[in-house]
Amino acid sequence: MPRPATTSIRLLGLESRLEFAGILEHLRHTDTVPSYSPKAAASDESGSHTVATLTFGSDFSRHHVHDLKRFITSRHPGVHIDENFLGITVLSSPMSNGAPPVDIVAVHGLQGHAANTWTHLGFESSPCLWIRDLIPERLPGARVMTFGYDASLQSKRTGGIADAAKNLLHGLAHVRGRGRAGERPIIFIAHSLGGLVVKAALALSASPNMYGSIHSETCGIAFFGTPHCGSKTADLGKFLANVASVCWPIADHNLKLLRKDCEALLDLNERFVSVLEEHRIQIFSLHELLKTNTLLFRSIMVVPRKSAVLQLPHEVVIPVEADHRGMCRFPNKHCQAYKTLMDRIEEVLKRRLDNTEQIVFPAYPPDDPYFVGRGDILKEAQAYLSDHASNVDQTPPCVALIGMPGMGKTSLAKRIIRETKCSYDYILFLSAESEPKLLQDFKGICRLLELGGTLDTESGQAICGIVINHLTKTDRRWLLVFDNAEEPGVLAPRWPHKGNGCVIVTSRNRNICQGIQANTRYLQLHGLGVDHGEDFLFSRLGSELISKEQSRRFCNKLAAHFISWPLVLRQLSAFMNESKTDPQKMWELLEKTADADNAIFSWVDRDEVYQHRTLIQAWKTILCSLRRDSGRLLSLLSLLDPDKISNRFFSTGGFSNGKGSNFWRVSSSESNPTFVRHTGIDNGNSYRAAKATLLNYDIVSESKQSLEVEASMSIHRVVQSARLEMLGRDERQEAFDAMLAILATAFPKQVLGSHMHEFWEECEASLAHVLAFDKAVQKWKPSLGQRSAIYVNLMCDVTWYLWEVDQHNEALRLLESTEAICGQTIGLDTLEGARIFVNRGSVLSKLNQYHEAGDLFEKALTIRKRLLPESHQLLANSYMQMGNYYLNTSSGAAGIEKAIQAHQKVIESRLGSAATKPADMIVSYYNLCRSLVMGGRLNDAEENLAKAQLLEGELRGGPQTSLYYKSCRLFILGNIHARRRDFGMALDAHREAYKIRLSFKKPYSEGMSLHKIGTLEYELGRRDQAMYVFYLCSSQQILHHSALLIMKHSGLLKEAIQRLESSLGPKEAKLKWLARTEMALAEILGANREAAGWREQAMRHYCEAVGGGVADRDWSQIDFDALVPVIDR
Repeated sequence: MPRPATTSIRLLGLESRLEFAGILEHLRHTDTVPSYSPKAAASDESGSHTVATLTFGSDFSRHHVHDLKRFITSRHPGVHIDENFLGITVLSSPMSNGAPPVDIVAVHGLQGHAANTWTHLGFESSPCLWIRDLIPERLPGARVMTFGYDASLQSKRTGGIADAAKNLLHGLAHVRGRGRAGERPIIFIAHSLGGLVVKAALALSASPNMYGSIHSETCGIAFFGTPHCGSKTADLGKFLANVASVCWPIADHNLKLLRKDCEALLDLNERFVSVLEEHRIQIFSLHELLKTNTLLFRSIMVVPRKSAVLQLPHEVVIPVEADHRGMCRFPNKHCQAYKTLMDRIEEVLKRRLDNTEQIVFPAYPPDDPYFVGRGDILKEAQAYLSDHASNVDQTPPCVALIGMPGMGKTSLAKRIIRETKCSYDYILFLSAESEPKLLQDFKGICRLLELGGTLDTESGQAICGIVINHLTKTDRRWLLVFDNAEEPGVLAPRWPHKGNGCVIVTSRNRNICQGIQANTRYLQLHGLGVDHGEDFLFSRLGSELISKEQSRRFCNKLAAHFISWPLVLRQLSAFMNESKTDPQKMWELLEKTADADNAIFSWVDRDEVYQHRTLIQAWKTILCSLRRDSGRLLSLLSLLDPDKISNRFFSTGGFSNGKGSNFWRVSSSESNPTFVRHTGIDNGNSYRAAKATLLNYDIVSESKQSLEVEASMSIHRVVQSARLEMLGRDERQEAFDAMLAILATAFPKQVLGSHMHEFWEECEASLAHVLAFDKAVQKWKPSLGQRSAIYVNLMCDVTWYLWEVDQHNEALRLLESTEAICGQTIGLDTLEGARIFVNRGSVLSKLNQYHEAGDLFEKALTIRKRLLPESHQLLANSYMQMGNYYLNTSSGAAGIEKAIQAHQKVIESRLGSAATKPADMIVSYYNLCRSLVMGGRLNDAEENLAKAQLLEGELRGGPQTSLYYKSCRLFILGNIHARRRDFGMALDAHREAYKIRLSFKKPYSEGMSLHKIGTLEYELGRRDQAMYVFYLCSSQQILHHSALLIMKHSGLLKEAIQRLESSLGPKEAKLKWLARTEMALAEILGANREAAGWREQAMRHYCEAVGGGVADRDWSQIDFDALVPVIDR
């Protein structure tokens, strides 16, 4: 039976609070009305008009209303009594002028009432209109308002949701007035369809010159069971059907009008989302946990969680232990949902008051609302971080959460964030499972914090340096989380060794911070314990599954059986809810299942007790109930990286080569043809149904990284491992075949040796998934057969991208495994083999291993000369690589001549091909010019430079592209003039090149131009100007050259050494540069003690770079200049 309703009335026309006090006094001495809960409130800031409200319990009938009206009007004829509460009603004015000001605005839903919707009946106490009676106690500066509109479904309605939204905006604008009163932050509280009214109001408010600043002053919205429905009319229809089943009979006219209103609101969603994004409005989504009784004596979930949650970044999700009607009626201030909501609202207002925006990266999923246990570890972690809090000049404290997979390390880290988030200005949550994923997150942080750096062309290592440097110097307080870190070597170069912050690491590795951070507290996580495991499981089950007396006992048995392993219990609870299996039946079902397969995890510590109760036992039960499409989709997901799996892999429109906000958009109706061909999941609806099943079983989760993009999926690593273990050989092979085809379609292609800069965003999005797929290939050894060429070309595309972004170690690892597969299948004397050699050579060249790179380039050239015509672009690329090799390694005339001949061959091939692009032709001329300048053939160089200039007008890509090539041409022209000793003309050319390069914000290119300018200033006799220019050089390597040129300046060399030591470049190249610079400094200083120290340090760095011991070297025979490329000397 529905709960008895409460009744609230509104008194209008009161002259003052004093008059209302007199009315209350009269009521206390009369038997006219039963119990009541009075409250008075001023309707504007001056208090010239007073509105009062009275709330009564279930014993207040219609005749009581009539008696009350007669009683009050007979004594106060100017007072009007109203029950409808239409429009804005101020329930409570600010109690304290010193408290933070805020306007709280409540909006009811269908069949609702502006006051009664928010009133708890209170069987043993007076009714509680909590927005009026509780909020002012927590927020003394709050002005609490409620908005009423016609939400009846029985009488014929003339207005719709859009009209209600406009009336809400007009009413708010009137109450808030103009001037400073209108600047108070606003928080909306909305129940059910009232949330759609609020969304429509904010979308309308954003229209120019209509409703002032209401949308921009809104800082939070609490949605109570609002059916957001996304963009799906089907979801909307289901909600309307639910409404019809719990309300009194609805007139057909009203239902049609309601559907029309809601469908129109779907079009406003995009505008509403843009308002959220622009003004960073905090969303609180409260969802019901109990079913609501219908008129047909059954129970339904009116707005299920998946419809009530928007899946937005930073959204706070709060479960409420109530049905749809009761979820917005808090009985007292001790109610858990009320306390949680008010805590979050206070956090938002505090940030607003401090005028400091808290920056959170990325939009990690909210912490688990059912989190239980871990109290001791949680307190210990918080206390350690608080007690050892650092400032900018100190080492930040670190807490390392250690535990086996599925133990809840990430959940605990998120709970620590939740408990301490008000202490930090930055919360940076990074995936540290692998170097590429970590570098990708650092790039996102650099973009979010607007720290500069050319994100489109800057290497990942350089961007890490920018972010870490900022954290070590900023006064803002930060919390840095490295999640799922496995190797100390991945963390060490990206660790902030000082700064105003704290660090949390989650890992399976007990020595994850060894050698990195001494100030670390290690906390080991085990199972939750049987009692907490029981609570964990019990709290996640639906009400219909926990009504039996035995439910608790069997939850306890299940928890004990699985060592209270959080991941297993989470999967079990999802299965039980979806299959309507109560704890006793689940226990009986598991007893019939074979015991666990202990060999599932190759990395499980054999001493861990829970190894004997793995996920397999639970999973054998769960998987048998999955539909075929869901099982196939799960198999594919298990071959990808567990995080940020985009729907674009499986839907059309996801592989656009363009950039912009639509990059992640997917088709709403069709699947990716490659996905269809290899899986048999033949349309978008089938894919969504398969995904929905996995979501319902909690096998995958879904969240958003920003408001502009589609939600992405994630899956636990243990789940992936378990799924692949359970598949038969043929099923696993089928999954590998399908995923290879999908990834080969998704990852951008590196065409004819061209750069991939314009596709970096797409490469970045798919990189982690390709690397995860490769690891699965290495582990499971599927048969590639005729697909070997597809696999090799995919890995070559990936390693070329890794080369471009300076992820050299990962590129070499991938190339090594790819070379092995290529050799075993299609052979290394193929074009695919040549690609592997070229990519390896390119990586080694960046690491200054030029001779090894030259051997690889020569192998590739030999293969291509045999298989390709002379005019082919790939053959031209091989000649170019050989030319650059000779240029980098040859100091004599013979080597330079080889470089010239190779680059001439490049031009011949390019000119003979109709496929040659102007940009490729220009670069070929530039490379030839560099070789000719080094060979002293200056007239030939100038002639070829003129040919390149003629092609600049044919370039595509806009003015920036033309400017880039112009700067390169001017740089070469300056070198030609300098070799002719026309220093004035050379200086003009280099200055013009430098001005252009400043716009590209590429430190190394800027530094090269500054180095040339400084050298020319010195040659022209302007030593002081030269010194000033050299100190501007941002590159430690360029600074090294400058110091050697200016009378071997020791101060500049020491500055160069300091910059080298703090750089984040490839380790071997960095050590070689250090050795050369330190030895040069030792030579300048002579034979004193300081010189001996630098010489010893140079020797040590040399040995680290090339291997071997110091005692084994004949130092007089070592050419330290040869440690760096000829072109850089």
